[in-house]
Amino acid sequence: MHGMTHYMGLLMANSPVNLLIFMALPVILAETVAITELVILYRREADTAWHKLNFWCAVAAGVVFIPINLYLLIRVIIPLTGQGQWQGWIDVSAVVLYMLSGLIMTALALTRLLRREHIESRGAQIGLLSAFLVLSHLAMILGMTDPALGMSSPALVQTEEAELMPGSAGSDAAQGPERAMSPAGDAGHGQTHQHLHQH
Repeated sequence: MHGMTHYMGLLMANSPVNLLIFMALPVILAETVAITELVILYRREADTAWHKLNFWCAVAAGVVFIPINLYLLIRVIIPLTGQGQWQGWIDVSAVVLYMLSGLIMTALALTRLLRREHIESRGAQIGLLSAFLVLSHLAMILGMTDPALGMSSPALVQTEEAELMPGSAGSDAAQGPERAMSPAGDAGHGQTHQHLHQH
């Protein structure tokens, strides 16, 4: 998955199913929560249709992120970490920030379920919603970024790996002294000396 973060690779795989599950559905629900929150603050009316829409979209978004986060943990984060296949800090940050935003949305859903009638909890809920928007958009930005930009001299690393590959010119040059002292090298030298002696 060179030149692409695992975040973007996940969205593009199994298209358009993954795009709908991991991007469209949770983002639409979360953006609806944000928009209705602004409407509620502007209208300052109690228990309207906007409140109901805001409440159920927040709960639905929190529920949707539970299986998404479990999938990311089990199928993405643990395998990539165990096999050392992350492509730098940009690749890691995109997935981790997206997962953190999902945890925040689930926490927001819990506050709506447990304290929906308490006015003092609105500040905490708005704070959670703001944190979700910031982290989710950062995850999107990093997810669309070339992960090579966050790696330490990727071109140099590839060059060094190529030089260490068997059969490459760099490998032969690096192994020059050892090859000169190898049995094959000694045998070749002996055959050349014997040939000159015969002549």
